[in-house]
Amino acid sequence: MENSELYRAVDPLEGTTRKAMRQEGALMELMQRESEPQELDCSTDLLPSPGGCKATVMADGNTMTKHLFDHYRLAMYSHLNRALRNGTLSGVVGFKILDGVINRQVCRFPMGGVSFWKIDRKNIYADVKVELKLRSKTGVRIWQGVLICIISFETEVRFSVEEITDSVDHGNDGCVRLSPFLIAYYNSKMIDSIGETILRKYMPEALTDPSKRDLVELARRMGLNVIYEEVYNHRGVGSILFFKEGDLMVGEDRRDRLSGEYRKTRSPRMISVPANTIVVNTNLLNERTGVFAIAHECVHFYEHYLFFRLQELVNSDPRNIKTREVIVEEGHELHDPIHFMEKQADRGAYALIMPATHTEQLIRQECARVTKYRNAGEQYEAAGLRIAELLQMPHFRVRARMIQLGHYEAKGALNYVRDHMIQPFAFARDSLAVEVLTFVIWPGALQGLADKNEKLKKLLDSGRYVYADGHAVRNDPRFVERHGVDLVLTDWARAHVDECCLRFIRVYVQQMVGRYVFGRMYYDPDYIARTQEFIEDIMRAEQMDEIDAKIEYKARFPRSFVKAFDQVMKANGYTRERTADELGIHVNTLSNRLNGKTQITLDFIVRACLLWRLPDWISYMLLERAGIKLSEYDRRHQAIEHILHILWSEGIEKADRYLTSCGLETLKP
Repeated sequence: MENSELYRAVDPLEGTTRKAMRQEGALMELMQRESEPQELDCSTDLLPSPGGCKATVMADGNTMTKHLFDHYRLAMYSHLNRALRNGTLSGVVGFKILDGVINRQVCRFPMGGVSFWKIDRKNIYADVKVELKLRSKTGVRIWQGVLICIISFETEVRFSVEEITDSVDHGNDGCVRLSPFLIAYYNSKMIDSIGETILRKYMPEALTDPSKRDLVELARRMGLNVIYEEVYNHRGVGSILFFKEGDLMVGEDRRDRLSGEYRKTRSPRMISVPANTIVVNTNLLNERTGVFAIAHECVHFYEHYLFFRLQELVNSDPRNIKTREVIVEEGHELHDPIHFMEKQADRGAYALIMPATHTEQLIRQECARVTKYRNAGEQYEAAGLRIAELLQMPHFRVRARMIQLGHYEAKGALNYVRDHMIQPFAFARDSLAVEVLTFVIWPGALQGLADKNEKLKKLLDSGRYVYADGHAVRNDPRFVERHGVDLVLTDWARAHVDECCLRFIRVYVQQMVGRYVFGRMYYDPDYIARTQEFIEDIMRAEQMDEIDAKIEYKARFPRSFVKAFDQVMKANGYTRERTADELGIHVNTLSNRLNGKTQITLDFIVRACLLWRLPDWISYMLLERAGIKLSEYDRRHQAIEHILHILWSEGIEKADRYLTSCGLETLKP
């Protein structure tokens, strides 16, 4: 699929039947440049919102919670009754129990009261909250505690209750929390560390020597066999991991790269695939392009065995995973274990082919070699091209890894529109701090958006913006010039695309079960209109356009936080009294913060920014005036960046819902 497909408005079920969608896969490596975002949050199983009300198809797997209560509820009651009879339970609760038996009338398991923790690849803790209504000498007393259980996924699944206690936190013991589908809650940096752990264990020489990174050999050392077969009816699946022996239909099922003709055999054959085998689908990939797919499956094998055992699958052929169709309404959250695993396996694959520690050293080394460049995009493009050559890696993989490792300047490098690499560019770091924001768009996508968005259509029809080398840029000689028949950005514009180019929002659209691509792009008219509200006085008084007026607004912005706060507040028609009231604090509390008597917090500023619907560039100036800097290593800070960039106009309540969905604290008054 060409890049042009990435920004087309796609219905989740377009081009296929619902029945076919139910058979489509989960463990896939698709040959699409930039088809997946570089900075997916690997720590959450929350699906990206498709926007509006949409039908989507998602994996329908069994949760460990359901399995636990379906099969082991009696075992838990038995443990409680043994503890009651031998006096252990009275010792734990701290009083003599007069009940003769623990049953459903006495015992309650609160909804959502189970947490799972990974001990190792095959063993987990299940901490089950229990509430007991017990009779004592002083009357009925309510006691809440935890049953600590161990579940082992050896040849047969084994369950045991280890003890009952008043509280427990296995996180302090170094265990990693698991989702109800037994997928670990790793953040992206932890996945990078796991990649290095795998290499250190099985192929230590590859940590610092790229020539030793043989993924087929790595798989072999991990106990996996790699075979190459034409997977029939593959539904776009590039590779399949078989945990157990299974059958696979093979046969030609591909589009000829030269003629474009689709060829599909009428006589496929069935083969038997041994356990612990990775099948690379040669209808889509070959030995060279299948490297990432092999790395992807190695991560699945190392990290996701518990999920597949829980589902009791014969093999992990993604086309056999049960699915269900759901309606996704605006604001409704969906959790998908397949999408969760895929994000982790993709990030882990990058960690195997470009280990974080060595790759970071390589990036810094090659960036330092580049001494002549006009903007940061040029520097990272030169470095990226050199790294791609050294590692024999595709450009887009190197670019993605640089961004993953925190080099956001690489977003301005190695960008393709269709098969043409556009000129490198640079931007203010905070303007693209969130993955879904972009300044790059292909011309057909821009036209398609204009056809659906009247404001954008008028803007383009007016001639104020034109398309130039991957950007919708302000039509002004300062920003755009002609090279032959093509329009390109000037040197100044390429160094400041955030000042002269339209910014777009990329939104996930489900392509197959568990796999999401950037299928839609939205022009953000509210953001631009809100920006103009703040600079329109300067535009009129100084006869400036919005580019220069925005620069002038920044130059005039008060240097002290209090003056900056009051200026923005008054510009929104607020008083301190009204601001305090709507932020849920007393006006004296607000005054004390502004007067320096109490500390100005990050949450306080973010809540004010959301209250006033501030564009992110003004929010960041307020944070800077308060001496607050968001850290790229702090997960909550990263979530707040998302809020300031994407949810800036949605209000405090929606921001709090987003933080809660990420397992983070809500914004404090």
